[in-house]
Amino acid sequence: MRTFHILFVILLAVGCVLLGSEDISLAISRAEILNVAKYNVMTSADPHTSTYNDMSMYIDGNIFEGLVTISKDDFTKVEPVLATSWEVSPDGLAYTFNLRKGVKFSDGTPFNGQAVKFNFDRLLALKKGGSYLGFKVIKNVEVLDEYKVRFTLKQNFPFLAVTRYSFMVSPKAVKEHATPKDKWAQNWLANHSAGTAPYMIKDWVHEVNITLVQNPHYWRGWRKNNFKVINIRSMYEADVQRMLLEKGDLDIAMIISRDALPALKKNREIWAAQNITPAPMMLLFNFLVPPTNDIRVRKALAHAWNHEAYKEVRRGVAPRADGPIPAVLLGKDYRLENPYVYDPDKARDLLKQAGYPKGGFTLNVLSQKGDEQKRMIFEVFQSEVAKLGVKLNYHEKTWAGMTETCRDRTLMSDPKNAMHIVILYKSMDVVSPWNYLYKVYSCETQMSKPTGVVNLAYYCNPRVDEIIKRALATVDREKALELWRQGNQIVMDDCAAVFVDKQVEDVVMRASVKGYNPRVFTPRQFYYYELYRE
Repeated sequence: MRTFHILFVILLAVGCVLLGSEDISLAISRAEILNVAKYNVMTSADPHTSTYNDMSMYIDGNIFEGLVTISKDDFTKVEPVLATSWEVSPDGLAYTFNLRKGVKFSDGTPFNGQAVKFNFDRLLALKKGGSYLGFKVIKNVEVLDEYKVRFTLKQNFPFLAVTRYSFMVSPKAVKEHATPKDKWAQNWLANHSAGTAPYMIKDWVHEVNITLVQNPHYWRGWRKNNFKVINIRSMYEADVQRMLLEKGDLDIAMIISRDALPALKKNREIWAAQNITPAPMMLLFNFLVPPTNDIRVRKALAHAWNHEAYKEVRRGVAPRADGPIPAVLLGKDYRLENPYVYDPDKARDLLKQAGYPKGGFTLNVLSQKGDEQKRMIFEVFQSEVAKLGVKLNYHEKTWAGMTETCRDRTLMSDPKNAMHIVILYKSMDVVSPWNYLYKVYSCETQMSKPTGVVNLAYYCNPRVDEIIKRALATVDREKALELWRQGNQIVMDDCAAVFVDKQVEDVVMRASVKGYNPRVFTPRQFYYYELYRE
């Protein structure tokens, strides 16, 4: 039955991956088409209202561009894109950008200072999406001349780091598709693109396939070997991705089982590489509902994590996570001690103190559909806590489904039906401690709130929120780092999560596809303009 299911899915996948948009597929050769499989889906193409997941996995650098981006050579720095240079005032409250000349949006209209101001007016008016959280500190935007803009901030903030998400949309396209009830054309932009990036959306069948084609006005120009069409197909079966990759129907696979990797690496027609990101994979504990709202239970479960067993399952590749914030963001030689070493006896004693001498409770675990690494984490954890008399139920959903579930505070407060544990990988998409301490652990970012980001398990400690505010307001870098370290320690002391390992990204593609540059700040992200077929 399993084999039949996989074959059936393959037939459906081949049809969507190969065909893409019918009116363009017949006009170009297969060699000019790049077929990519992903195990998540884009929910909106609007860069000013979409989630960080959509922005980093689909939008960034492919269908929209920002003023800057993170350097592929040094992720602690940013490099120019639509801005060519910038200056920061001594007090850190004013940022002046010189804009790139000769850039056009995909509809042929010019990019300039007025376009930048229009985009930030739209973004700040909408007050939605992941980018708003980083830009709500803006006091005003001034157009100094056609190619120079100045941002004045309300307070000190890692503004350059978040400016990678300053994605520019054609003002003309917004105005043309606006309606009396939709002033900012949100409905249209949710499904279309009008940016300065190399590709634009041609067709989109939600949760199935996105077809991108070349932007004829792209400012970097086009090489003969650039891909003309990109088909991005949603596939949740690792076996299906592998089979299509081996057949040549797929060019890039996002999920490949570790058992399949050795054979694929021997295949001369397949190219595989491995990237390790500093960012953490973690088991977040639900703070709303028993028994995980009891710190003794959380500590018991943390002491039940057997990293050596997990490392064996991962074939020796499981570098331990640093903690809530990657150590590289907290200063040279900084290390946070993890007090929750594997100790089943201590775990039993803590459960006894909490009133569960024989365990006897069941926990629901929420994870992302199609992510083998997260499933491995669950299976190892399930085996270990079973020795304590604790049962785990596995719930697998798409990322959109996960966030929808966690946004339901009533559900997350229900002792029986709540997700007691959420498996989360938090990328380093914004290179700042704020990216972790605020987005995952601030009271403001709990998922049920309008400002919710990825605080999926409703952690809330006012001391941490106060430290975040003080750290952001501190101009002196060393003093700010000391505050971020204090917040990091508090989250660890509260046992907000089991900090498992750093994400290991297996990049597997057809050997004929060249030009790939890894970005450890956002694993599994591809900049299609860089790629070509040899």
